[in-house]
Amino acid sequence: MTDLRKAAEMALAALKGALIHDPEAVQEEIAVLEQALAESANSTTDFVEPKAPSQTERKREWVGLTDADIQEMTYNLRQKNMCVVKTEDIFREAEAKLKEKNT
Repeated sequence: MTDLRKAAEMALAALKGALIHDPEAVQEEIAVLEQALAESANSTTDFVEPKAPSQTERKREWVGLTDADIQEMTYNLRQKNMCVVKTEDIFREAEAKLKEKNT
């Protein structure tokens, strides 16, 4: 029995216990679970765990900023802001450069 099937059976038992307190609220849920369990019992397929990504599917290695990149960003920021550079601008420029290099 799969973990999913066991969980569905446990949920069904809990719903049947709740029938005593609020029969109309759980009747439809019970019917859906019973139908799903009946269909899964007749099914030859079962849940299959997804495979781990292969070497070619794995993400490529992260590329950081070089000294030249940092110098270029510094120059660009100074040109845009006439030598007054805000900390937020530095982070935005670095983020843009890293996105460019890593996507």
